[in-house]
Amino acid sequence: MDKSKTPEAIILTLNDFSDFENGSENLFYRLPSSATESTATVIINDRENCVPILVQINQSSEITDCARIVYDSSRSAANPDSDSDKPKTEQYWLTDEKNDYIRLTKALCAAENQFCRIMVVTDYFLDDKDYDSSEAAEKLRKVTKKQAEQLAESFASVYPLVTEIFGTEKTSEWAASKQNNSYFITVEDDDKIDILLYCFDDFSKSGSSTVGFFRPTDILKNYIGGNTISNSRAMFYVDSSSLNKYPEQILSILVHEFQHLLNTVHQQSNETVEVWYQEMMSMQAEDLMTEFFKENVPGFDELKHSPKNRILFINKLYPFVGIGEWRSDEPPDSEDELLSLQTCSYAQLYCFGSFLARNYGGAKLIQTMAKSGRVNEDAINYALKKLGFHQNFQGVVEEYILSFGQKRATSGTLLKSADNHGISAQYTQADGTTGIYSFPQNPVSLWIEAPKDDDSGENLISSAPSYYLEPVTDNIRPYGFLMEGLQTQKDNSIVFNLQMPGNSSIEYFILMIRQAQQ
Repeated sequence: MDKSKTPEAIILTLNDFSDFENGSENLFYRLPSSATESTATVIINDRENCVPILVQINQSSEITDCARIVYDSSRSAANPDSDSDKPKTEQYWLTDEKNDYIRLTKALCAAENQFCRIMVVTDYFLDDKDYDSSEAAEKLRKVTKKQAEQLAESFASVYPLVTEIFGTEKTSEWAASKQNNSYFITVEDDDKIDILLYCFDDFSKSGSSTVGFFRPTDILKNYIGGNTISNSRAMFYVDSSSLNKYPEQILSILVHEFQHLLNTVHQQSNETVEVWYQEMMSMQAEDLMTEFFKENVPGFDELKHSPKNRILFINKLYPFVGIGEWRSDEPPDSEDELLSLQTCSYAQLYCFGSFLARNYGGAKLIQTMAKSGRVNEDAINYALKKLGFHQNFQGVVEEYILSFGQKRATSGTLLKSADNHGISAQYTQADGTTGIYSFPQNPVSLWIEAPKDDDSGENLISSAPSYYLEPVTDNIRPYGFLMEGLQTQKDNSIVFNLQMPGNSSIEYFILMIRQAQQ
């Protein structure tokens, strides 16, 4: 008989956990590698006051099947919500999805400074003298000169900070030699970034929830493809109605889209940059600037207007999106969830990027990744090695996933401040004075607490990482995971079989979540 196929009994007692994560709130046990190729029987004895969970981690970029838990039958139990009288005008190509054509539109320069021009499509510019007499709906869709000037001023304040981490958009010294692309535009020192505003909903077939976007084809000369014509400029786009509806969040949106532009400019690898990596980096740009926004943006609320507002989604929807992928196609296979997979993707990648930064170098790590010219896993592995860490991308993925069970652990957790390794940058404030910003990244908790109604001073957990008592999916996403709760008997023991799919890319852990001490 082939011994490798013999069902294996694993008896877990307190001693099995004492040397792993010693002293932490939670305890882990990695199932032996032989268990990945056969059926294993796991018996957990005397685990009072603990919640046992089976964690399956996919260490592959491919979708893999889940294991299945079979119990011994004899013992079975949203996204929350210049000063000339005759401003200069330019023409821009816009994709009109509503009418299925590419539209050449005219936009006026409503404000500018040494860093940017705020360009507003003429139909969406509202003259200040007409503001009081305009309808409310018109005010919501349009931009005034005063708003444009404030937006230009805001971008100028964050420009030196964002470029300190992600590099500048200037390409005159390296574009031809490093990109080796005769169609790639050259951004000179005296060029400015165009930020184009119009109402996205008027150009969308089914309504738009997008608040800003960057089009890589705009930095190509004379590019025509599909339903796109390049504007041959360093630029990105902002929804004019969002400027009116979410004024507290608009600067964060600018930073997010600016990073997309910088990432594209600095990419030197022949490897295609994956959407998951791009979005992770843009949300890290927002995360790195959150403390700045709190101090300088009136009404900015960290839990509402920073990427932290995505945590509520990841706690329940994590099984549907892996770390190494971007999904925006169909809703999760869950009867009670109608949120798009794009929402899940944003949540997953914000949390992973924040974990990466808070445990492996903060702003210095993100800066090293951004300026390396590398992308995707390669950029992460390069930066980790450059900063002297012995971990790699796959190892960080595993630690990140296990952190979903560590509410109060001191290592391998989101709940800690990042070490930014001394990075700081100078910026000019609205009153003309200068300030120094050091890119702090404060603790992030997956456990959202709300005060009790009584006077006890204690809080209730209103959201926490979910574990499922019944399988919610038949497979595990690329670099994704699934946590399934295990049924405990009256004597606190558990007896079940793990029916493994025989895929060596899956790592299996028994995760013991210790109940909070009363």
